[in-house]
Amino acid sequence: MKILFFSSDIGCYTLGVSPPYETTDYLLSMGSSIGDACGFSVATNQYIVSFIGDSTFFPWWDTSSYKWGS
Repeated sequence: MKILFFSSDIGCYTLGVSPPYETTDYLLSMGSSIGDACGFSVATNQYIVSFIGDSTFFPWWDTSSYKWGS
């Protein structure tokens, strides 16, 4: 069994899935890599590395009119 496991979510950095890099073991959907990593770390005895892009955290829509904390 591998000791190091790489989870990823959808984004331009997932181009690393294909040769010559092959840096991802598991890919599900946008924003899933961290949750997947948490699950894999509990279910297996492996070290987990997650790839996640900034678009997952920073929305493309304008939030300036949103009333935060309301």
